[in-house]
Amino acid sequence: NRLVRIEGEVLAPGIYQAQPGETLQQLVARVGGLTAQAYLFGAEFTRETVRQRQQEILDQLLRRLEAQMQSASANLSANLAGERAAQAATLQQQQQAQMKSQIDRLKNLRSKGRVALELDPAQTTQMGAASATQNLQNIPSLPLEDGDAFLVPSRPAFVAAAGSVNNDNVFVYKPGKTVADILKSAGITEDADVSESFVLRADGSVLSRRGAGFFSSFDSTPLMPGDTVVVPPKVDRENNYNFVVRSLKDWTQILGNLGIGAAAINSLKN
Repeated sequence: NRLVRIEGEVLAPGIYQAQPGETLQQLVARVGGLTAQAYLFGAEFTRETVRQRQQEILDQLLRRLEAQMQSASANLSANLAGERAAQAATLQQQQQAQMKSQIDRLKNLRSKGRVALELDPAQTTQMGAASATQNLQNIPSLPLEDGDAFLVPSRPAFVAAAGSVNNDNVFVYKPGKTVADILKSAGITEDADVSESFVLRADGSVLSRRGAGFFSSFDSTPLMPGDTVVVPPKVDRENNYNFVVRSLKDWTQILGNLGIGAAAINSLKN
C-alpha cells in the first residue's frame, strides 16, 4: 500500500492510497484539484527515502566540518611557538568553544526530505479559479511512493531578509520587488559580506550571487512571495574561527537545498 498525504490548498485534503503507477499530478486531480488560493510555487513535496539520504549527506558534512576544524587547530598549533603559542592557545580555546556551539546547533537539524520541484514561477504564481486548472497541469508527473506528502500553501504576502542586516524582518510583497529593494529596506551592516548573499526561494531552491551568471544581475532578480534574502557575515581573516564560519556560510546554501535552509540560517545567525 502506498499512502500519500495531500494537505493545504486542495479541494479534498487527506491521506489517500495511490493507485498502481499513479503520479502526483494524477492524484491531485483525482481528489479534486487545487483551490483558487493555491500557491503552487511554494508547494512542498517530501519523500521518506529522500529524507533518509539527505540526513546521511548532512551527517557527512558535519563530520567533515569537525575534521576541518581539528585540522585547522592542529596547523595553528604547529606553526606557532613560544609566547605566541601561549596566546594562540588561549584564543584557540575561545574560538573552539564558539565553533563547537555552532556545530552542535547544526547537529540538531533534521532533514525534511523536501524535493525541489523546480517549477516555473511565471506559470505557478497566478491566483484564481482559472489559474487553479492551469497550475494543476504544472504539477510534475512524479511516480508516488509510500509516505510521500504534498503540501500546497496559500500565497504568502511577504518576503524576508536575514543575516547581517539592520532590519532582520519580513516585508510586504509587491510585484516587481527585487533583491536590491529588500537589501535597501533591510539595511546592510558593516560586517555584511554582500558578495556571498543568496536567496532562499519559496520552492526550496537557492539562488546565489555567484550562481546568477556573469551577464545577469543578482540585485535585479525579482523576488517571489515567500522568498528570503540572506546576507552572511564577512570573513576578514582566514583564521581558525573564520575558516569554519566561511564553511558554514557555504554549507548553509547546501542545507537550503536539503529542505532545512531556514533552520540552518537561524543556526548561522546565532
